[in-house]
Amino acid sequence: MNGLKYLPTVSVLVLTSSVSVPAYAQQTTEASNPASRSTSSSNPADAAGASATASNGSSGKSRLEEIVVTAQRRSEKLQNVPIAVTALGIKDIQQKGLSGTLELAAAVPNLTIMKSGPSILNPFIRGVGEIAGGPNDEPSVATYVDGVYIASPSAAATMEFNNIDRVEVLKGPQGTLFGRNATGGVIQIITRDPSHTPGFDGSVEYGNYRDVRTNAYLTTGITSWAATDLAVYYENQMDGYGENFTTHTPTFTHRDFAVRSKTFLTPTATTQIRISADYSKTNADSQFQLAQGVIGIDGVTTYPGRYNGSSDLDFVNRVKQIGGSVRIDQDLGAFRIASISAYRHNDIFFTFDQDLTPLPAVPVYLSEFQHNFSQELQLLSPSQSKINWLLGAFYYNSKAGEDPVRLAGAASAPLPYEDINADQHTISKSLYGQGTVEVLTGLKLTAGLRYTDEKQAVDGDFSSVSGILAGPFHQESKFKKFTWRAAMDYSFAQNIHGYISYNRGIKSGGFNLFTPQAVGYKPERLDAYEVGLKSELFDRHVRLNVAAFYYDYANVQVSNVVAGAVMTTNAAKARMYGLDADLTVSVNDRISFSGGLGLLNARYRDFPNALTYGAQPGLQETIPNARGNHTPLAAPVTGSFTANYKVPLAGTSLMFTGTVIYNDGSYKDVANRLKYPSYTLLNGSIGWTRDDQHLGIHVWIKNATNALYYIDRYETIFGDIQQAAPPRTYGVTLSTKF
Repeated sequence: MNGLKYLPTVSVLVLTSSVSVPAYAQQTTEASNPASRSTSSSNPADAAGASATASNGSSGKSRLEEIVVTAQRRSEKLQNVPIAVTALGIKDIQQKGLSGTLELAAAVPNLTIMKSGPSILNPFIRGVGEIAGGPNDEPSVATYVDGVYIASPSAAATMEFNNIDRVEVLKGPQGTLFGRNATGGVIQIITRDPSHTPGFDGSVEYGNYRDVRTNAYLTTGITSWAATDLAVYYENQMDGYGENFTTHTPTFTHRDFAVRSKTFLTPTATTQIRISADYSKTNADSQFQLAQGVIGIDGVTTYPGRYNGSSDLDFVNRVKQIGGSVRIDQDLGAFRIASISAYRHNDIFFTFDQDLTPLPAVPVYLSEFQHNFSQELQLLSPSQSKINWLLGAFYYNSKAGEDPVRLAGAASAPLPYEDINADQHTISKSLYGQGTVEVLTGLKLTAGLRYTDEKQAVDGDFSSVSGILAGPFHQESKFKKFTWRAAMDYSFAQNIHGYISYNRGIKSGGFNLFTPQAVGYKPERLDAYEVGLKSELFDRHVRLNVAAFYYDYANVQVSNVVAGAVMTTNAAKARMYGLDADLTVSVNDRISFSGGLGLLNARYRDFPNALTYGAQPGLQETIPNARGNHTPLAAPVTGSFTANYKVPLAGTSLMFTGTVIYNDGSYKDVANRLKYPSYTLLNGSIGWTRDDQHLGIHVWIKNATNALYYIDRYETIFGDIQQAAPPRTYGVTLSTKF
C-alpha cells in the first residue's frame, strides 16, 4: 500500500490578523459613545463601565487607563481578574510594529507561534500547543471571535479587520467557561458594535515588495433601535522574497480579501441581538527549502538561499471561509440569558513537494474541508449580584476531512496517482458552571466545573484510477471527562491584587486522516498551578503584572512524520514551569514604555519510543525514552520592550516608537537536534496625526537589521526542511477617521 508515502507538513493552522486591531482602551472621543462602550464586553449586558477611564487630577492625563476584559465571560477590570491575561489593541500592535498574529508573540510573554505553509499558524502558550494542522486538528490554544469558537486550523482572515475592539490572550487551560476545552490557553477577539452615528475609519498602506494593504470600516444607524457596519480588508504583496529556481516563479507572495458585517438590534431596553457574517479568501505562495548542509534525494540539491527553493512543484495555498452567528442577550432582572448560534465552513487547497528537489518524486495535492455548527446557552447572574455565577451548555457538531489527498510521482508508482479520502465527525456536548463569592472583605473564592461528553468517528479509504485500493475503514472513539477550576484572590490594597489558582483542562483526541486505518490518539490532560500578582503603582503610572506557574501534563499529543505521513501520538508525561511579566509605564504625557518577559522550562518526564530523523534523507531512529528533552517551541526566554515619545504640535502630534523583540530559541524535534535559533528584532515608526484623527501618516520599518530567523522547521524522511521569516520590510501608511 502506498497510502503512507507522503508528507502533509503544510496542512496546518491559519490564524492571521492585521495591524488594524483597535485599542482595547478606547480614545476619549470613542469612549464617550454609548455604542462604542458596549463593544467592550462579550457579555453585552455587562458592557456598562467597560470603557477605558482615567483618574482626575493634575496628572490624570498621563495615568494608565483601565483595561476591561472578559476572561471570565463577564466584564471585569484586568487588574481584578485572577488569570494571567495580556490584552492588546491597535496602539500596542502598531507601536510594536506587528502586522499579524504571527508577530503577536512579540507582545505576549511565553507565546511562540510557528508558521507552516503559506498562511497557517500554530500558537504555543507556555510550551503548550499543536504542531499538526489537518482540518480535524483543533489547536491546543483555542480562538474565539465574539464568543464563537473558530475550530478550523485554516480559519484566519476572521481577524484581518479594523473593526476589532481588542485581543485578549488568556494563559493556561480554560476548562470551565469556554465552549471547547483548551489546554494551552485562549485567544479572544472582540469586535466593535455598530454605532448609530455614521462613521468611517480607513487606511492605505504601501511597502517594499510592492505590498499594498487597504482597510475600511463603515458604520451607521438604520432605525432608532438598529445599527449596522461593514469592514473590508484587502492585501496584495506582488513581489516575492525569493525565487523557485526550478519553476522560475516568485516565492512568498500573497493576496487576501475579507469582508465582515455586524447588525446590532435593541428592540427593547433589555434585549440585544447581534447578527454577524463574514467571508474571506486567501491566495498565498510560499517556499519550503532544504536546510543548510542537507543534500536532496537527487544527490545534488542543497541549500538554495534564504528565500529560494528548488522544488518541481510550487507551494500554493488557497483558503475560502464563510461564517455567520447570531447572539441574543436578554436581561430578565433575576438573571440574564445569552444564546450564541454559529456556523462556519472552510475549503482549503494546497500543493506540496515533499522531497524539495527538481525531481517529480513525491508531489502532493491536498483538498480539505471543515464545517461546524455550535450552540451555546448561558444563564448569568444579574449585574449587581453579590455572587457572580454562570451556568452554561455547549453543543458542537463538526465534520472535517481530506477530499482527497492526491499522491503522485514516484510515491504512487506504478499507479498514476493515489487518493486518500477520509473525514472525521465530532459531536461534543458540555455542561458547565462557575461562581465567585466574596467571603471576607477583599477575599474572593472562585469554583468552576465542566462535564464533557464527546464522540468521534473516522471513515476513509485509499483509491486510484482503478477504484478503491484499500478500505473502507471506520473507527469510533468516545470519552467523558470532568474539568475544573478553583481560585482564591485577595486585594492587598486598592491597586495591588494577588491570586492563586488550580485548573484542569483537556484537549480532545482524534484520528490521523492520512492513515484512517490506524489507531487514533487520546485526549491530553493538563493540571495547572498558578500564583499571580497584579499591581498599579506610583499613582497609576506603572502597571506590573507577574504570574508564576507549574504544569503537570499527561498524554501529551505529539506530531511526528511516520513513513511519510504526519501522525499524532501521545507522549506519556511532561512538565512546564516558569514566569510571565507584563510592564507598562506612563512617565508623562509624552513618554511611555511597555514590555514583557517570559521565562519557561518545559521538558518531557516520560516519552518512550520517541521517533526522530537525522538531518540527511533516509535517516530515521527511535529514542528509547526522550525523558529530560525540551518540548517543542518552548523558548526559555522571550521578551519585548517598546519606547514611545510624543511631540505635541499645533493641533497635531508626532510619535516616535521603537521596539526590541527577543526570542531565546527553541527546539522543533523531540530529540532536540533541530533548533529554532535565537533572534533579536528591531521595529520602529515615526507617525504624524491630527488631534481630530481625520488624517495620519506613519512611516515604519520591521526587522530593521534584516535578522535571519525561521517561522517553520521540520525534520522529515527527506531531510531537514525550513521556511525563513520575512526580511526587512518598510513602508508608509495613510489613515483617516470620521
